[in-house]
Amino acid sequence: MKTITKTITAYTFNELSDSAKNHVRYTYFYDNPWEHDNRETLKAFVDYFPDIAFDIDQYNNVCLSEKYYNDYTLSLSGARLHRWISSNLADCKNQFGRYLIRDYDHLPLTGYYLDQDILEPLALFYLDPEKYTQTCYTEWQSATLEDVLTDCVTAFLNACERDYEYQQSDEAISENCDANEYLFTSEGTLI
Repeated sequence: MKTITKTITAYTFNELSDSAKNHVRYTYFYDNPWEHDNRETLKAFVDYFPDIAFDIDQYNNVCLSEKYYNDYTLSLSGARLHRWISSNLADCKNQFGRYLIRDYDHLPLTGYYLDQDILEPLALFYLDPEKYTQTCYTEWQSATLEDVLTDCVTAFLNACERDYEYQQSDEAISENCDANEYLFTSEGTLI
């Protein structure tokens, strides 16, 4: 029996060439490990509004429509929308209050950190409809439920995109590789 020893030079992620870093990025870190959690947050949010159909296309355009009625509910604005939120969303004042103080243990959807991103426009409108409208819309246009829910989904999609971009950054991959003590060949193959 023979024992053959082969010497391999091992590199940390930061020591790799740009092409080797790209190989590591697209071979080992291309998937989004939190995609399931992201989808669960969006599903929980959509479930809060059972009478409204949410349609998000491949370009992240958001289209809302009523499932069973006309578009009356989606066109509510101002004080009527505030009352509708109070009447139709379970314990919304308490949950939105908790949300705004960043109590992560009691987020009303899934408990995942993206809950705060998807709820922020709704919470801001609920706590001060006039200020929300002045901040986000012109003085002649009042924010409707459709506007606020579209803002919620858009904020969520933007947060998901920022999160994924960070996950693909050299900083995040380097941190992950260092934490797991990953070493690579000069071509970027995991040892």
